Amino acid sequence: MAASMTALLLAARRRRSSTSFSEIAPGSMITLALSLASFQPRPFVASRAQQLGGGGVRRTTELRLLSNATRDALSSAAASGEWQVALKLMEEAAAAEDAGERPDRDAYNSAVTACSRAGRWRECVELLGAMRAAAATTPTAYAYNNAIAGCSRAGEYAQALALLDEMLAAGVAADTISFNAALNAARHAGDWESATQLLQRMRDRGVAADGRSYSAAIAACRAGGRGAQAARLVGEMVERGAADADADDGAATQLTIAVSDALEACAREGADASLRHAPTLWAHLDGGALAAAGGRAQTRAHTAYIRALGAGGRWEEAVELLGALEAAGGGGGGGGGGGADAVAYNVAIHACARGGAKEACQSLLARMRAAGHAPDAYTFASLLHATRRARRARSAEAAAAAGADADALAEIVGALNEGDASEVNEALDEMEASGAPPAVAAYGAAVDALRRAGDWEASVAILKRMRAAGVQPDGGCYDAALAACHRAGAWAAVRDLLFEMRGSGAVAPESFTHFQKRLWKQAKRELGLAEPASRKPKWEPKVFAGRGGGRGRGRGRGRK
Repeated sequence: MAASMTALLLAARRRRSSTSFSEIAPGSMITLALSLASFQPRPFVASRAQQLGGGGVRRTTELRLLSNATRDALSSAAASGEWQVALKLMEEAAAAEDAGERPDRDAYNSAVTACSRAGRWRECVELLGAMRAAAATTPTAYAYNNAIAGCSRAGEYAQALALLDEMLAAGVAADTISFNAALNAARHAGDWESATQLLQRMRDRGVAADGRSYSAAIAACRAGGRGAQAARLVGEMVERGAADADADDGAATQLTIAVSDALEACAREGADASLRHAPTLWAHLDGGALAAAGGRAQTRAHTAYIRALGAGGRWEEAVELLGALEAAGGGGGGGGGGGADAVAYNVAIHACARGGAKEACQSLLARMRAAGHAPDAYTFASLLHATRRARRARSAEAAAAAGADADALAEIVGALNEGDASEVNEALDEMEASGAPPAVAAYGAAVDALRRAGDWEASVAILKRMRAAGVQPDGGCYDAALAACHRAGAWAAVRDLLFEMRGSGAVAPESFTHFQKRLWKQAKRELGLAEPASRKPKWEPKVFAGRGGGRGRGRGRGRK
């Protein structure tokens, strides 16, 4: 209370008011108590407002003091995101009888900012509507910008873009901040088409696009897997010199992150985009931008390029790039922001797995452990993937050597499939012994590898191993095991697996896929459990009940 009295006296002295503390009405005390929220803990605001009670506002010299105190309280609420306090202050100001105490444009701007920082998009839109309805308080660009940002924070991306359209239609001058807020909404939604269209609208209206504009659009392309568009935007960003020197970590870091997003977009789009655009994107960082960027940005850029190289089938270059990253970080251990981290090793192992280089995967696994990074389920899933790819490559080489001799080819393929279960189980043993948390992805890769090898018994055994490890198989694991049993004609196992799926809750009976339902019917037929098709009853004419409940009155009888 002492702090409140001191603040009141200082405010009165600044305004040169002769009003004493005892002359202030209880209604004024509510607003003044709320204006001191920055000096008291947050629960103080509601509790003090309840204790002071209501009352009318006197039309004396304290009216100007109340107006300034309300604006100060709204500014404080906007800075801290206290949207409840801001709305309460707006309600009290709107309820004031004196027209001079009505909410003005600055008050609305502060209230919209408070709601925007809290992600209260509905309140932002309602406040904009209240501004349009109020006299001489049309929404400003500042209010629209914060409302768009609030919609973006709340995940209402369509509403954010609609607000930008409304802003432009109302004749409010949209600036770079306005478009950046809408671009962030498109980035979160992964809507690369809207992001590129927004950039074009900026050019058409003569609004300069900065580094944040391009970064948001490139990130949207990454989410949508559009590598070609992302590469084009990076080239545009470099050509125009749009990187912001006042970015969080400087222009070099901003450019490095943009290139990383574009490289990941190329990897998601596929091998063609990776081979065509990844080298050009990496060349943008050769001018010193990569060296000037922060350690974490360097690691992310290397990891993204490794991913793109792996998508393009160039796993040897991916391994070399990982070595350069290890050397840059002093032999690994990128926990402080530099060098190769666990994600970089996993991506490199996956690149080698896609190329069927099992020995390279094992070597990278040893380097990963030497660097102090523990392998996880993703690591071992990639190793299982490498085993399958290597076996497929050996089968192709053996087929080429065997020529047209089908019998010899069958013997070679059968010999290669021998021991597949042991390799898979060895990889799983290594995963469980490493202390990595068991995951469905690793076991699912093992079941799929055995399905491709045609070992249905080993596939079913992996499902039992999953349950023993405390991991519940999902629908994908069951489908892989069912496919293996179906191919081998193990109908009893098919029936048992379907019963197990229903009993475990992995798939509800009414959610069985067409494939699962077909297997269920076929298993019952093969096992002799299908009920014989009953004869269809002979057709009998329908009996219509006429008036009085009589039978056989004939068609139309009993009608009025």
